[in-house]
Amino acid sequence: MSRKVKKQFPGASSYLDRHGKRRWRYRKKGLSIELGTNYASKEFLRRYEDAVSDVERPKSERRVLKHSFYSLSEKYYQSSAYEKLAASTRKKYRRTLESFLAEYGEKSAATIKLRHVRKILNDLHNTPSIANQLLLLLQCLFELAMDYEWRNDNPADKTKPFAEKKENIHTWSEAEIARFEARHPAGTLANTAMNLMLYTGAARVDVVKLGPQNVVEGRLRYRRQKTENSNGVLIDIPLHPHLETLLKSLPKCKKYFLRAFQCKATFARRFGELHAHLVR
Repeated sequence: MSRKVKKQFPGASSYLDRHGKRRWRYRKKGLSIELGTNYASKEFLRRYEDAVSDVERPKSERRVLKHSFYSLSEKYYQSSAYEKLAASTRKKYRRTLESFLAEYGEKSAATIKLRHVRKILNDLHNTPSIANQLLLLLQCLFELAMDYEWRNDNPADKTKPFAEKKENIHTWSEAEIARFEARHPAGTLANTAMNLMLYTGAARVDVVKLGPQNVVEGRLRYRRQKTENSNGVLIDIPLHPHLETLLKSLPKCKKYFLRAFQCKATFARRFGELHAHLVR
């Protein structure tokens, strides 16, 4: 029987950055503190000891590098601008920002120059959508830094976004729909999802939220997630007879049509994976 080996640095874990380089960080009680790339080195030990000490202090007394991007990002997460974002957008922004902080979190947001910002973004030129999302976040961060009088300019405003390739979306023909339904017959998740989008025009993020509560007097009504925070226009369309028959045949589930197949909170993410392969 093997004995469980005690971890040398509890709370420390490694990951690969976007350059494929292994880095270490300390994570506990909502904190994520970078420990560098040289495991067990003097610098690693110093950062680890500081990180452990930080976690044990009251939140108001934790050590934060003055004017660092770590400090600025914490202010951003607490700002009204961030709170007003949809939950899915906050999650997407946080993922992009945390990736940036892993490499630049300890850098000064007060003294960074335009050339540095352009260099950071140019390193992401192979993924223009991610680069543009980071540019948007940096614009927000520097705007906040100006509000706190850390600096008097916004270098991200002087940087142009990258051109993104937009692929034309192919509209399925009747023959392609027939082939799909031959492979995914009525009563399957794929068939139900396809028919919901076909007869409603709902986006993926909206179709996973549709349920019996959206059907009123033979009509389907919902607000698009993209506009719900600004009281967007209510989508109100007749429920197609074919779709109505299909939905009535579904197994009963709490709230959503598609969760009749898998009633779990992770369904929206897993449906995203299915959506990418629907035409295969």
